[in-house]
Amino acid sequence: MKRIFIAASMMMLFVYSFAQQEVGKVTVQPKLGVNVATITDATHPTPVAGAVLGVEIERYMTKWLGISAGAHYSMQGGIDKDDVQVGFYGTTYHDVKMEVRLDYINFPILAHFYILPELAIKAGVQPGFNVREKYEVTGPGIYKDGHLSDLGVSVNSFDLAIPMGLSYMSPNGFVVEARYNWGLCHIVNGSDSRNSVFQFTLGYKFAL
Repeated sequence: MKRIFIAASMMMLFVYSFAQQEVGKVTVQPKLGVNVATITDATHPTPVAGAVLGVEIERYMTKWLGISAGAHYSMQGGIDKDDVQVGFYGTTYHDVKMEVRLDYINFPILAHFYILPELAIKAGVQPGFNVREKYEVTGPGIYKDGHLSDLGVSVNSFDLAIPMGLSYMSPNGFVVEARYNWGLCHIVNGSDSRNSVFQFTLGYKFAL
């Protein structure tokens, strides 16, 4: 126990000594990048790529902790492949691909823990609102597209995720970040579908 306490104290001293940030400083970071998204309850889930762009504002609360809030336009969704039967005694279409596109405006709120001045581990909470939903079904002998609401599918307008990530800032202010957004809310009423999104962005951070 004593060794664990000493090791933890040395780690905290390391973080405090080297992860020096200017307390009270406020920065703005426009950013853009790509999402690699899936829907969790798909039969054969396949990722779909989409764009993400937005801005985040961060304030350094201590020399090693920052708090940020942002707004992102995020293109999400997923692809599934399965057999589909059309009608009660209808035709069965095999190996049909259904691509779902879900666009959200997300509002990430994160704590940034600075291991080094340029390197941060972050986690927080991200409420979001669905602003667009579409689908496309393709396969041998079938093609159909439109809105999920046309199929009687009700997409929840509200989403909530837990974002976790790692970022690196270069000396000239460019920020490279990898983030995972773990969806907590069901995408569609009456199903266990959730968003699962890996996000890779490039931003530029400057002080106000």
